[in-house]
Amino acid sequence: MTDADLTVIKARLAAATPGPWSSLAAKPGWDADVGIIAPGCECVLAECFCEFKAKGDRHPEWAEANAVLIAHAPTDLAALIEEVERLREKIRQDQLNNHAYWCQR
Repeated sequence: MTDADLTVIKARLAAATPGPWSSLAAKPGWDADVGIIAPGCECVLAECFCEFKAKGDRHPEWAEANAVLIAHAPTDLAALIEEVERLREKIRQDQLNNHAYWCQR
């Protein structure tokens, strides 16, 4: 993953509805099994359901798992970006230290 890739991901994350997001069991009138909401937002960000249209099988437990994954995505992405940046900086520092060590010999 390049710095440009991270920049694009960070821009998408910054443009999204502020979080943290959470999942919420569907309310009457919803087509979905689960909704994703953000605090202070008077809207549902997304609705999740899992149905195999060919069979008509519905799996609300998968919809809940999907909603939890989506709801945590902004927080998880931010943490992963921070970790990638931290590790890249550590590698950079280690390379500088290694170069300095060998130059002193």
